[in-house]
Amino acid sequence: HRDLHSFPTRRSSDLVLENCGIDHDCLSELTYLTACVNEVLRLYPVFFRPERVCTKDWKLDGVRIKKGMTVIIPVWAANRNPKYYENPDEFDPERFMPYNKDKMHPYAFTSFGHGPKNCTGQRFAYEALLLTTAHLFRELKCTPKHGTKLEFNAGSLFFHFPAPLYFNIRVRQ
Repeated sequence: HRDLHSFPTRRSSDLVLENCGIDHDCLSELTYLTACVNEVLRLYPVFFRPERVCTKDWKLDGVRIKKGMTVIIPVWAANRNPKYYENPDEFDPERFMPYNKDKMHPYAFTSFGHGPKNCTGQRFAYEALLLTTAHLFRELKCTPKHGTKLEFNAGSLFFHFPAPLYFNIRVRQ
């Protein structure tokens, strides 16, 4: 995947923050930041293997699931499905920009689930992530230290705990 040092930056977010500040009303204008958050959640979902218990016998295209069976939803794998994502292991926030979102299958991005059992805190999570990220990156510049890599650690059932990431942090000018 792409080297951490080559992540793109967007000055448009700075312009929004200068004109509007950082508050709930301006979050919808931070389109590139929102796209970056979505792409991070696609590549590294926190809750990446949720389980559900089937409540009734079910069959589709020859696949049968009996009532009472536990079904594991492979979010990490689904979010990297090459059928829906070109270069699925690449960090590419452009796929979540407004001009590209309509091209995406509605169930290809599964970090928060779908339907009646989706994440009830999704809206709060987005707002918290966007506000926190906007505040941090408005004042600070973070660059990864040489050799820092984002890597998937296999073996956890529910929550993804990556290896430590080391950054240089400086106040922005």
